[in-house]
Amino acid sequence: MSDAIAAKGMQLQRSVDGGSNYVTVAELVDIGIDFNADEIDVTNHGSGAFREKIISFLDLGVQFDINFVPTNAQHRYSDGMINDFVTRTKRYFKILDPLGGTIVTFQAFIKQHSIKGPATDKLSASITLSNNGTPTVGS
Repeated sequence: MSDAIAAKGMQLQRSVDGGSNYVTVAELVDIGIDFNADEIDVTNHGSGAFREKIISFLDLGVQFDINFVPTNAQHRYSDGMINDFVTRTKRYFKILDPLGGTIVTFQAFIKQHSIKGPATDKLSASITLSNNGTPTVGS
């Protein structure tokens, strides 16, 4: 029997005060967290038949989609996430799993913010966060 849990209930939280207090980003539809590493090929003439590699720098990227609500404090043009993009502001973010446990806390800037408004669908936004520095994994 599987111990899997539904993803419904994940939260993305954003801090505007340096990481002391967090507010949940409203209308979160989808979120992806990418931990990745740069590889350095150290294969040499003494290596066997397979390449040898070492890990260099680590990185974290987060992509998420929201139902875009222009009047919401986290979404607003004047002081929400699109304003963070325009002003190149770094913020602290926290991602919580559906059970309320912290997956990761990190500082990031908004690398990409795309608003979509098709005539036959809802107003939405896709946002990419780029990590700055060492994240804290877990609670």
